[in-house]
Amino acid sequence: MNTKISDWTKTKVWLVGASDGIGAALAKKLLALGATVILSARRREKLEEVAKGFSNAIIMPLDALDLSALTLAADSIDGLNLVIYMAADYSPMTSDKLNAEIAGRIIDVNFKGAINLSAVVIPKLLERKKNHPNEIVHLSLVASVAGFIGLPQSSVYGATKAALINFGESLYFDLHRIGLDVSIVNPGFVKTRLTEKNDFPMPSIMTPEIAADEIIKGYERGVFANTFPFAFSLFFRFLRILPYSWHFKIMNLSVKV
Repeated sequence: MNTKISDWTKTKVWLVGASDGIGAALAKKLLALGATVILSARRREKLEEVAKGFSNAIIMPLDALDLSALTLAADSIDGLNLVIYMAADYSPMTSDKLNAEIAGRIIDVNFKGAINLSAVVIPKLLERKKNHPNEIVHLSLVASVAGFIGLPQSSVYGATKAALINFGESLYFDLHRIGLDVSIVNPGFVKTRLTEKNDFPMPSIMTPEIAADEIIKGYERGVFANTFPFAFSLFFRFLRILPYSWHFKIMNLSVKV
């Protein structure tokens, strides 16, 4: 559904959310493959750690919620091929203890930041495609399998990821026909500072490095929705098609187990 990326040495990537977790692991792997990678996140010192030893890394600290900073950054970058929104926030929260302030932050980082970046880069990517029709131009949003169904302690986080999936689907409909590749990435549980907050078993949890490998494979295969690990995500896909009476019974049994 998208153009396959086969030569990373000719690819310029802007990775927003590159300071730790999956973003840092993905940045290092792309840099090792020879891609030019612009690393963005709020903390410069973390970006410097990721970029250490790579001459093809460009550090560009910013806050994705600062639309002016995003616009200035995008204006300073020429020749982008792939833009990835990886920034995310998460806090486990049961619905009887819903905290509006924390929820607002999660919504802003996970969804509003993605909209901000998309609004800034889409015109530039389309202009790039117009002037260089043989080049790849690709916008990728990192969501989660948590966006497939409502999960315990994840009412706000899961909702933002569901919104990202829906947003990415709409972008694909609107933009792919005029030359812009769009993809969504839906990882399962990944061992990061965010999932360390969980106090429940996380099936099929993977390292950030394994998740980064899977993401790169998705770009190289040209898929629209890169969902992994397969067996774990299949369970969520199955629940989506069931009547809600069955859906919630199975979920209740799964949580108790």
